[in-house]
Amino acid sequence: MAIKTQGIETPNFFQALQRCQKEDPTFKVHLDQTSERTIISGMGELHLEIYVERMKREYNVDCTTGKPRVNFRETVTQRAEFNYTHKKQTGLDSTPGLLDTSNPLNMAWNPERMLDLRTL
Repeated sequence: MAIKTQGIETPNFFQALQRCQKEDPTFKVHLDQTSERTIISGMGELHLEIYVERMKREYNVDCTTGKPRVNFRETVTQRAEFNYTHKKQTGLDSTPGLLDTSNPLNMAWNPERMLDLRTL
């Protein structure tokens, strides 16, 4: 669960997190380097909500919680080539669709090279 203070982060916020960590070995706090958010983890959502309410009550820290952000690190690593013919029978005539991705990165948009699938 992500946690942040509303407004400026005060020393009370970090003192409360450190105290909760010392009291309970299942309560963990770490800073996510990619999203730069403070992440708390424990034995469940109710467990974390109790600690957040204690922080608000004992340390006068106005904080909000939310879902942590997940940074996706997917990228195209290599070229993939494939040919695929999609055949769908609708009524009496069949309309095949051809998909050719032999070199998609260097192919520029050219409407003259588009195929009329009805003529195949």
